[in-house]
Amino acid sequence: MKKIICLMLAGSCILSACSRSAESESETSAVDTTQEENQVLSLSVATVGNWEGIVRGNVFGEYAEKLSEWSDGTMEIKLYDAGSLGDDKDLIEGVKLGTLNIINSCPAYQTDVVPEAALLDAPGLYTSIEQYNIMMESGYMDVMQQYYNDAGLQLLGSFAYTFRQMSSNKPAQTLADLQGLRIRTMENRYHEIYWQAMGATSIPLVFSELYMALSQDTMDAQENSIYNLVSSNLGEVQKYVIFTYHAPMVSSYVMNKEQYDALTEEQQDLLHRMIDGIKADVIANIPEEEEQNQKELSEKYGMAMLYPNTEMVMALREGSGRDAVIAALREDLGNEKVDTFLQVLEDAARKVGEH
Repeated sequence: MKKIICLMLAGSCILSACSRSAESESETSAVDTTQEENQVLSLSVATVGNWEGIVRGNVFGEYAEKLSEWSDGTMEIKLYDAGSLGDDKDLIEGVKLGTLNIINSCPAYQTDVVPEAALLDAPGLYTSIEQYNIMMESGYMDVMQQYYNDAGLQLLGSFAYTFRQMSSNKPAQTLADLQGLRIRTMENRYHEIYWQAMGATSIPLVFSELYMALSQDTMDAQENSIYNLVSSNLGEVQKYVIFTYHAPMVSSYVMNKEQYDALTEEQQDLLHRMIDGIKADVIANIPEEEEQNQKELSEKYGMAMLYPNTEMVMALREGSGRDAVIAALREDLGNEKVDTFLQVLEDAARKVGEH
């Protein structure tokens, strides 16, 4: 029977089995080879989203199987979704401490540990999903990697796959409609600042409490991916989808750095191969899923699909909200980091235009 090196909830066994002791190193290479062949590295991946039956979950499952095949059965990966290991803030703290191996979440919830992560899904700054992905592929991933490393983390991969949109009980197609609109945001200072600067009343709230808040009329609106409207039945308590395209939905895979460094080079390469494959397949398949989700929101819940007028579109992308976010980022991170980011963001936008 193969020996399983279990890293799931690894607080009591942080990769000690992956490194040879001084005693084992003194043994013959034949014995060492036999030990390695009989070991299975088991890793956990935790996320808050419910991935059952959706593109992200299906793709993850396919690549978990591929990882086992690529490694000849010496690596296996187990998904813990639907918040079974805690909320987003629990996850980023857990992976930093090493009690979790790998997490998947959006950068907005990682800022308590990696302040610079706020740059990655700041609202009002991106004009396309391609812009984000080109930016990261053009070298900014290395810059961001250093920030994560400094926090004791390894950024295995980070990609955008869709945009966040607004839903509301009130039609919101003009700037005037936003004035005083009570909108739930993630517990992220920059998201709060963004909507507040445009006249809305931003209210940070954990996602698990959102349905109740909307049903009790303590909030008018929220902003999220179309999928989350469907999966959480928010169509029951919302009347309109407003296509604001104000912030990218970013999927970041983050690992404890000490655990990552203890992997062999081959194991690291296979992990990156897995994440790269997930990225490509998720991006390719999300548009069809979103089309189906929009159809369900319309037909099942009777939600109307609305688009902001030109004035509101300009405000979402170039107005006071964007300016307020950039000012807050400068205050928190310093001009140099923000200027570097804005430059690579501009370069990526130009490359998108060239395509």
